[in-house]
Amino acid sequence: MTNKHILIAVNNCGSSYAWVVLKNTCGGKMMTKTRHAPVRAVKQEWRKGRRIIGLQRNPFAWYVTGWNKDHCLQIGRGARPVPFEEWFWEINSRPWRYLPEAYRPPAAKHILPGAYTFFHLHYCLWNSLDIFANHRSMKDVAAIYDDQLGVDDWVFAHTYYEDFARILGKPLLTNTPEGKRIARNAHPHGPHQDYYTPKMRAYVQGNDAFLLDKYGYTWDGPAYSSAEHKYPAGIEGTP
Repeated sequence: MTNKHILIAVNNCGSSYAWVVLKNTCGGKMMTKTRHAPVRAVKQEWRKGRRIIGLQRNPFAWYVTGWNKDHCLQIGRGARPVPFEEWFWEINSRPWRYLPEAYRPPAAKHILPGAYTFFHLHYCLWNSLDIFANHRSMKDVAAIYDDQLGVDDWVFAHTYYEDFARILGKPLLTNTPEGKRIARNAHPHGPHQDYYTPKMRAYVQGNDAFLLDKYGYTWDGPAYSSAEHKYPAGIEGTP
């Protein structure tokens, strides 16, 4: 949280890097026990005079990013890396298991959208606990989504720096005061289209359809591959 903004850190949407560079640019401090806390954890007194920033990315790209991070961590630990398809079906079968225990909701009783949609609703809607417990379809959720949304400004992965500059009124400082480049917490991978089977693609198109339609995502984009990352011209500290 800064003097003017609260960052809601959705997993695998660039949140680790966002927190570091936002703090470097505007100051601020952590206000919850864990960085990945839902908007319902934001206290009323924190909201006064502050806007809430949310992070999101193309659902197709999100799954590949999440798997690739886990994949690299497993290799670093000497563990067996899990193939993308295995990881994909596991996270979609019980997505709540991947949330910090302090904020973990009970299992969805009536609806189980795609894992990315589940996390998005969990982090970004004020009354997500009631939604998971009592709403019976994504059609019901879609009807109350705009009223329940706790995000004032979105930062999209494919327009990350531009969105932050627009929201903050100035570019992110990507160098520390000592002149050291702030490293991105990224694990390079190729385009998301390279990783899916037809069945997996159809699953996302069906179970994450709400977010695909709401924010204009498609199989072809817009998306962002960490392998293509370059610090944009005009960002302070950029060559």
